[in-house]
Amino acid sequence: MKCFRIITFVALLFYIGMVNISEAEDNLVKIGVLAKRGPEMCLEKWSPTAEYLSAKIPGKTFEVVPIDFEQIYSCVEKGDVDFILANSSFYVELESWYGVNRIATLKNIRLGRAFSEFGGVIFCKADRNDIRQLNDLKGKTFMAVKETSFGGWRMAWRELKDKGIDPHRDFQKLEFGGTHDTVVCAVKDGKVDAGTVRTDTLERMQAEGKIKLDDYYVIHEHGGGTVHLPFLHSTRAYPEWPMAKVMHVSEDLAEKVTVALLQMPPDSHAAIAAKCAGWTIPLHYQTVHECLRELGIGPYKDIGKITFGDVVSNYWHWIISIFTLFFLSVIISIFSVKFNAKLSLEITERKQAEEALRATSERLELAMDAGEHGFWDWNIDTNEVFFSPRYYTMLGYENKELPMVLDTWIDLIHPEERETIVPEVQNYAENAEPYEVEFRLKCKDGSWKWISGCGKSFELDENGVSHRAVGLHVDITDRKLAEEALRESEKKYRLLAENASDVIWTRDMNLNLTYLSPSIEKLTGYSIEESMALSNSERMTPASRELITKIFEEELKLEAQDDADPSRVRTLEIEMICKDGSTVWFEVSIKFLRNKTGQAVGIFGISRDIRERKQAEEEKNKLETQLQQSQKMESIGTLAGGIAHDFNNALFSIMGYTGLAM
Repeated sequence: MKCFRIITFVALLFYIGMVNISEAEDNLVKIGVLAKRGPEMCLEKWSPTAEYLSAKIPGKTFEVVPIDFEQIYSCVEKGDVDFILANSSFYVELESWYGVNRIATLKNIRLGRAFSEFGGVIFCKADRNDIRQLNDLKGKTFMAVKETSFGGWRMAWRELKDKGIDPHRDFQKLEFGGTHDTVVCAVKDGKVDAGTVRTDTLERMQAEGKIKLDDYYVIHEHGGGTVHLPFLHSTRAYPEWPMAKVMHVSEDLAEKVTVALLQMPPDSHAAIAAKCAGWTIPLHYQTVHECLRELGIGPYKDIGKITFGDVVSNYWHWIISIFTLFFLSVIISIFSVKFNAKLSLEITERKQAEEALRATSERLELAMDAGEHGFWDWNIDTNEVFFSPRYYTMLGYENKELPMVLDTWIDLIHPEERETIVPEVQNYAENAEPYEVEFRLKCKDGSWKWISGCGKSFELDENGVSHRAVGLHVDITDRKLAEEALRESEKKYRLLAENASDVIWTRDMNLNLTYLSPSIEKLTGYSIEESMALSNSERMTPASRELITKIFEEELKLEAQDDADPSRVRTLEIEMICKDGSTVWFEVSIKFLRNKTGQAVGIFGISRDIRERKQAEEEKNKLETQLQQSQKMESIGTLAGGIAHDFNNALFSIMGYTGLAM
């Protein structure tokens, strides 16, 4: 019995341990990352992203699994990883063969800016005058990075093929260096005539002090189109690396990972380690499909090569099996109930997914309704614009009251700004350049509101032309009115201030000096610039500094009250320190500056030199003190005279009686 209890106890511990291990495995999420420069550098670059996701998604622990070029297919096929991060051509292959699905696209930082596209560069040494275009590469030696490298070979291969060049036939020799730096050094050292690497490689190596760009010549053809990349480039532009989920990963987890990646701040530790500015919505990878189709590789390697005879020869047993299964389908129909049950389950899961999508859409709409800014989404191809509800209320319109076309929006722009804003919008649409402008829009009641607008375009085609743009419009009318009121007040009083003997000054609502009249230099010895730079503690005696600080605090509290008197003026006397160390007394009058709506936007003050008055008061006080002292001495003399007189009278009597007695 005792042995039985021990065995039961051990079995129970084993069971608990297995359950804990199973739960830990369920909570572990593996991200397979293509390790271009070795596992160590891969882990150093992407482990902070795994830590970021672990912190953002409770109950899940993310781990980075470095994968080399040969392992990536088997890892995805076996389900050894849950998410995969690889170059764009690998993604297209994995999408076609194993059903992986992109959830976000990387925003790489290059030359201090964020890019979600990249390309390839074909180059030689600058002194090779015999190589100036792609056709000049025939008969030359050439080096690429790897056969599977997208930016380091396949992009360039497509451009060569477009020119009728077969690298395996027309090159004297085709080599693969393994890394981008190896290719650049091989060209520099004359080991090969020309080479190809991904964009920004040459700029990066120059920044690292390894090469000089002037030593190289780059062939710019890129398919005859327009490529909007600030780097040296020779090929078309393609979308950056995508983060993709493997088929077995649930949609719920994929959605959480997507949201976390899209919310990653550019200054986060994860973004800095990955040398990126975070992530953006998944781009369209059709251009990558087109590239692989043109090259006849990846999922398109057998297109046009299969004949009917090949199908029969290789798959005759499958054909027989299909016909056999056709006749057996009658028997299999008996088990249709189970099939229907499974189908019902799939329908339920689909409805749940649709419900989750609907809930997400509702949350997005609620967020736009609750926001203080007007959101817009412009379909450049159809010229239709979607405006959020806040956009309409901001201009006094009912929801959907404005026609959703760009031309109507342009008509609302103030004529004075229209000539500058319309070219900005056209340049924004044609060249996919972000913009940020301020302009006036006409409200429904005919009034004008100042708007701060910003936007960004995306969904670029292979020629760099944008098809969609989004942005925000922010109502800055109050700010503009405040600025206008302050400018008008300053303009009104500036002429008076420039010629006044008193010191005239203004402060903003944070009590920072915004203006000083020239008379300050005459009265204190400090120039305007010196006075503006000095703090209150340096310009005033301690008692005056304490007094004026208290007065400012009291005035700001009064201004915050609903029944504040807009006409009130506060007067006080302060003692200021001159440049030569002497002091001067000022009588200071304080009043708030207001905009057209009566809101306080600044403080206006006049400081008057009252040294003479103070000196006169001191002289007066001194004379009064002397007079009081003189009157006091006179009273004492009178008192002493009276006492002496009374004493003499008494003494006279004593002396008289004493004489008689004698």
